[in-house]
Amino acid sequence: MVETRSKQKPKRTATSQAQGTRQQTTLQESDEEIESIDDISENESEYGTTVIRAPKRRKRSRATAKALGKRTSKRLDLLFSMPLDIIFEVASHLAPRDLIALSKTSRVLCRTLCSPNASSLWKAARNAAGAPDCSPGFSEPQWASLMFGKPVCQQCNTTNIYNIEFGVRRRVCIPCKKHNLVPAVRFGKVFPDYDASIMDMVPHTRSGGWTPRRQPQSPGKFFWKSDVERIASEWAALQRDIHMYVKGARAKAAAYRKQRIDEAGRIAEHASVCDDWSRQVSWNRQNEAYKKIRERLLALGYDDEDIRYSICERPASRKMLSLRSILGVYPPRL
Repeated sequence: MVETRSKQKPKRTATSQAQGTRQQTTLQESDEEIESIDDISENESEYGTTVIRAPKRRKRSRATAKALGKRTSKRLDLLFSMPLDIIFEVASHLAPRDLIALSKTSRVLCRTLCSPNASSLWKAARNAAGAPDCSPGFSEPQWASLMFGKPVCQQCNTTNIYNIEFGVRRRVCIPCKKHNLVPAVRFGKVFPDYDASIMDMVPHTRSGGWTPRRQPQSPGKFFWKSDVERIASEWAALQRDIHMYVKGARAKAAAYRKQRIDEAGRIAEHASVCDDWSRQVSWNRQNEAYKKIRERLLALGYDDEDIRYSICERPASRKMLSLRSILGVYPPRL
């Protein structure tokens, strides 16, 4: 008889078990690596670029993964799921500048806060800041952006432009004023094809690019070029209808002219109110800065006579209110 030997399976040692575990871990890492590469290749193939091998994923402990999960769960998307009443209640406590910054964070908030339903928020913020009412034809968000927006020229994006021309309702720098403002005495030379009666329908300002804002106003008027061109084109269309004998064209042109003249008058009256408010705000800001600097100078050993001479009797120092320049002229008395 032929004896058949039964094949016995060899026992696995600790070394072989460790090698098998490493092979399994390596296979899992390679699978994860292949998945990540496939993801990158699919995403990058849409743009026609070459495939870049993704780095290996780092292992994280349970505590780290739990902390990351908590961190990613707090997203701003939950803000849009809140009722509008709660969002409006939170926004009602913001200043105009903060409300402008909030409206620029996302398109959803911009559409929500700039809608007609949210005009009460802007009005409450404007009243809290003590600002005048909106100019005729301006909405509350537009007026807040002009009054409390970034000090940037609306034409050339020059920074640090704090003066607003309320007559033409723009924040512009001196070079842009010189380029775009047309004096009334030169209206016929700049616009030879336009009727001079258009000037009564166009908003105007009394301070041109050559006239400092805080000096006495010049007797002439200055018109913005784009406003003149826009109103002139509308007026020309109405005159064309009159020449074509369109029914009711004369009455429509007369109503348009009366509306424009009334609006220009209301804008001029509103601009004078805004100029007074702007000068008062600037004066209050200077007084607050003067009080703070005076307190610091008194603490350093100065007396009232030195402070009065260095700040009050020197217009340049009062404009700048630079503590460093004052300390350079008068060292503290110890």
